[in-house]
Amino acid sequence: MEEHGWLILIAAAMMLGGMTLWEMHRLAPRFTGLQGRWAGYGKELTDFLTDLSGDPGQLERVNRSRKLDLRAPAILGFIFIAVNLLFAGDPRTALICPHIVPALQVFGIGAAAIALAGDYLENIQLGRMIDALPALPDDVAVRGASRTTIVKLYGYGAAILIGVPQLLVYVFKTVF
Repeated sequence: MEEHGWLILIAAAMMLGGMTLWEMHRLAPRFTGLQGRWAGYGKELTDFLTDLSGDPGQLERVNRSRKLDLRAPAILGFIFIAVNLLFAGDPRTALICPHIVPALQVFGIGAAAIALAGDYLENIQLGRMIDALPALPDDVAVRGASRTTIVKLYGYGAAILIGVPQLLVYVFKTVF
């Protein structure tokens, strides 16, 4: 596929990912808010699960959000890996700093893979806690899920910090 086709595919995946994340947040804002805490969580998760076990309507919305969360990591992972493969390997991008760009490509793909694995692992951990309701998880399980969330978010953050400058250099070199 030529590079314009890749750009269209990446843009479509970005739109699909944005719509999925938006719908997940609309369905269960408190649940998705927990998944977006850069410092992790502790008592907040236990409080959320306590409230969730008493509200069947909220539990249904969270379960629909969980179904959407099955595809969101795959979409985000595809976007970050495709951006790194497409833009880091471009000769116009490599002219800026020829020795750093291949390393950026490896780090960008690695960060995306770590974030993708962390996202699915977090989904599994939180899903087990929700499925076990009304029983509440112990502190070890909450700390484990919290650490997984932190790894996921920092992995996505690193993938963004590595991929976006490459995208900007690519667009700048293509246009000018």
